[in-house]
Amino acid sequence: MKIKIFTQPNCLYCNNIKEALTENEIEFDTIDISKSENREEWNLVTRLSGIGMTPTITFRDQIWAPNRDFQDAKSLIQRLKELLILWWTLFLEDLD
Repeated sequence: MKIKIFTQPNCLYCNNIKEALTENEIEFDTIDISKSENREEWNLVTRLSGIGMTPTITFRDQIWAPNRDFQDAKSLIQRLKELLILWWTLFLEDLD
């Protein structure tokens, strides 16, 4: 699962989330929304989610926004781990 984290400079919350992902060995790409080359992708994410806050997390068809889908780094990591377990379980069931 490849995660993207949409961030902006001087966002302490974004830095906390990135540190937690790194500490938990969860790979991610950082998208700095202040850079013009990322503006189109960020605009699409905000149109789809209806929320333009950072850090916003995307993966596959999911868009998770702060305070709606996770409250802090710990709750984000827990939710990601639960999702990984669910996907792994479904994958193994498909093999049977």
